[in-house]
Amino acid sequence: MNIKNLFISLFASLLVFVAPVNANQDTTSQKIQDIADMLQSHPELVDSLHGNLQAYIEQQGQLKVVLTQNHDYLYNNDLQPSIGNKEAPITLVVFTDYSCPWCKKFDPELYKLVENNPDTVRVINLYVPLKEQSSVNSASFALNVWREKRSSYEEVHQLMVAKPGAHNLNSISKVAKNTDTTALMNASMKSDELINKNLELFRALGMRGTPAMLIGDEMVSGYLDYDKLQAIVDDKLSKLN
Repeated sequence: MNIKNLFISLFASLLVFVAPVNANQDTTSQKIQDIADMLQSHPELVDSLHGNLQAYIEQQGQLKVVLTQNHDYLYNNDLQPSIGNKEAPITLVVFTDYSCPWCKKFDPELYKLVENNPDTVRVINLYVPLKEQSSVNSASFALNVWREKRSSYEEVHQLMVAKPGAHNLNSISKVAKNTDTTALMNASMKSDELINKNLELFRALGMRGTPAMLIGDEMVSGYLDYDKLQAIVDDKLSKLN
């Protein structure tokens, strides 16, 4: 197999796992051709590219296995905080951290998305306290509130998001006092189990930071503004119809 055919074969396999939103097929084909031409001119790059593509494809295969094995935990777990219609056809599972500045910036965009798509979008938050090491952390507190006093969760959540910078025992105590949820600051075995499982999945999915998001079997990393989120949702909905 010559260099060009080798690349096209590998790239075609890669596209099975990664489908860009609203990708133009003609543009994609042209890019494949352009890259193949570049490789033809620089054959010294082939071995490295071949190895990287194989590793990527294997990683995507492992990703699908993890998602399949943990589907109910991710998408049908009422112990994880959520907003939006439970019967919505589009669910976004967001790995987030109350001490992450980009997560705080991302949260209002998600609320706006749900508000503008009340029947079609649901958002589930999976807390991963990457920046907090104590047993009493923002994630465990929020999960306790969600499970034990759900009527106070929304107020707690908004106050946690509103605080600049990372949380600590003092900031969590202030939120708890203002929302009459101080009793829920105590460590909980169930919340700890959820956090440990969230962290396990975060790593198994190859995520490196927060926010990170799952939409079906597609993973999206980093902050997105409302327009980009809406474009993803519209694309997903078009494929359901």
